[in-house]
Amino acid sequence: MFSSIGADDYEVIENLLVNGLPEKILNEIDELNIILIVSIGNSMGWPYKKYIDYDISNLNMFESKTDFLHVTAHEINHIFVGQLLAIENIKPEDFFLQNFAYEGLAVHFNNNLETLHKKKKYDDITYSMDMSDMVFYEKHFDDIFSMIKNDYNMCKSMTIDEVSSLVSSHYEKFEFMGKSVTQYPTYYFGCYMWGLVDLNYGKEKLYEAIASPELFVKLYNSVADKKYQL
Repeated sequence: MFSSIGADDYEVIENLLVNGLPEKILNEIDELNIILIVSIGNSMGWPYKKYIDYDISNLNMFESKTDFLHVTAHEINHIFVGQLLAIENIKPEDFFLQNFAYEGLAVHFNNNLETLHKKKKYDDITYSMDMSDMVFYEKHFDDIFSMIKNDYNMCKSMTIDEVSSLVSSHYEKFEFMGKSVTQYPTYYFGCYMWGLVDLNYGKEKLYEAIASPELFVKLYNSVADKKYQL
């Protein structure tokens, strides 16, 4: 696929992180390491502490070095967004939406996905997305969003553990609505909802909503079509 990563490549990753993370986090980034492992699964990569893991059996899923760089930035985004998510005294329904932020923001800022009702972040192509999954989510956008909205309201009477179980059993499985998928619904609909707030309010306001999740719904509803408000 490629033999090395040079200064220009690091700059690509750095620019993506500058565009996708708050200033206070950018000043705290220390050394990150990429490791190759042998595993079994569908993932192209995943973060663990200060490591970005890649399964060598899945490296052929990257069509180019540029795809690899964007996915690396995607995984680094996970590390730091995970640290910013509010966890204390969070309402179950806000916790539900934050699960969509974790994957959705990484996709919005680093894979440059356009969804229905949300433009791309950059004037560039989309990187390393399973477009057959994205087309499926787009085709069923109204039905899936209605499902998300209903579950959001249902979460108001659930515990955090029950919400976590709901997300993992329904929205983060490799089968959804009878279709085998490689990228969960949280990728697409998290990119739509949280990315829409970024495009309209900017990343600093976006991350204010990450830290104060009750703010997110107010911001999102103020810019979403009435049909898709929460």
